[in-house]
Amino acid sequence: MGIEALTGVLLLCVLVFFALGAPVALALGGIAMAIGYMVWGDGIFNVIPTTLEATYFSFVLLAIPLYIYMGQLLTKSGIGDAMFNATQMVIGKVRGSLAISVIGVCSMIGAMVGIIGAGIMTSGSIALKPMLDRGYNKRLALGVIMAGGALGILIPPSIPMIMFAASTQNSVGRMFLG
Repeated sequence: MGIEALTGVLLLCVLVFFALGAPVALALGGIAMAIGYMVWGDGIFNVIPTTLEATYFSFVLLAIPLYIYMGQLLTKSGIGDAMFNATQMVIGKVRGSLAISVIGVCSMIGAMVGIIGAGIMTSGSIALKPMLDRGYNKRLALGVIMAGGALGILIPPSIPMIMFAASTQNSVGRMFLG
């Protein structure tokens, strides 16, 4: 069976599993193992444990759940609220100061958390209610939060940059320095 046919079978099987409501890990992992068995035979079952072991002991990949945990700490401890209030006081009475401070705080939180989704969720839980209370349009408020969260990925340390450094076997510090 050619690679094109295997790709089609893989995609079809994934869609069927998703339509049946199977968990994502089971759908993707199980189908990948079945196709791997069809292509490489029994050898695939020897590769999986060694790959998992190498992944579990990677200190670079350990940073990902810790960044997400840090985002939860920022939300639950009130540090995010304090950052938001401090930024608002610095900007003062400038027109649109709330939106400007939200972009600044979202960028800082995104940089601290390291991943766009967690940064946007953390920032949204902090900033959405004050923006709606001040009369901002809901679509504008959500757009400001999304834009600020997306800026955070450009500021080191970001998880995609860490993943890129790990996959290319480069130093994470060297990647951030350029």
